[in-house]
Amino acid sequence: MLLEKGEGCFSVRNNQEGFVPCSFEIIVESYDYLKQQQVTITARGLEAIVFQHEQGHLEGNLYYDLINKTEPWMKKSDWIIV
Repeated sequence: MLLEKGEGCFSVRNNQEGFVPCSFEIIVESYDYLKQQQVTITARGLEAIVFQHEQGHLEGNLYYDLINKTEPWMKKSDWIIV
């Protein structure tokens, strides 16, 4: 899955253009400090894109690390575009 016009980020001074492929559905397991319990979130679509974008920050990566360097606007026929 990917965003039709590519992604951007406030952490990047000069936006890099291109498609950022990611999973349509993800399962996030985490700990809710306020509830004092483990939680599981299933995110789909745009919500999944946001989670993956922010997880990249936590791992020290930015969205442009996922853009195809030789063909930034290349898309595969089976990708979902939102």
